[in-house]
Amino acid sequence: MNNKCGAAHIKSGFTLAEVLITLGIIGVVAALTIPSLMSKYHRMTVETKLKKFYSTMNQAIKLSEEDNDGFPPLDSSTVKDNDNVELINDYYSKYIVKYMSGVTLNKVTSFGVKVLLSDGSGFTSYLQAQAINGAPTLWVMYCLNADEKYCKNNVYDGKNQFLFYIDTEKAHMETFGSDKGSCYNTNKELRYSCAGLIKQNGWKIPDDYPWIK
Repeated sequence: MNNKCGAAHIKSGFTLAEVLITLGIIGVVAALTIPSLMSKYHRMTVETKLKKFYSTMNQAIKLSEEDNDGFPPLDSSTVKDNDNVELINDYYSKYIVKYMSGVTLNKVTSFGVKVLLSDGSGFTSYLQAQAINGAPTLWVMYCLNADEKYCKNNVYDGKNQFLFYIDTEKAHMETFGSDKGSCYNTNKELRYSCAGLIKQNGWKIPDDYPWIK
């Protein structure tokens, strides 16, 4: 007697409809979560790079100060109203860049210098004869992405480009301002205080920050 024990054969696996429904659910979840994760990652990258740049520059200035028995102030008698490229290049070469690793210093005709950093970021710097406290001031425009397509002169958009300055008399690089009024300006060339605002917030981008979502 052929006894099949009345066993029922249960089908295993999913039907095509079930697979499609599952994939659809996964797609919806991904669409909801991935943009949020990418946004958080981007904000964290900006925060980390800004803090690192601030620290790296001030460490270089500190080393220069120790090596030269004081951080050499800019000689106001040698500063012109414009075209200080040679002066800036010489100053950075002697007193700042030599105390940094993995950097490239380039002259920028009629503007100043451009320094490329090993992480793909960089900064341009130009000299103003009388700015902070009436003294010669080295303005520093930091770019998260130093590619020429994204790093433009005299643009401080609070997204890729942020403003700092070097006070040679106090031997320190600092942010410029920290008010929302300037940073939240609709004109991307006037958002001078965005780096200062983020620094003031513990190097964290404020929740209502409009330029980086």
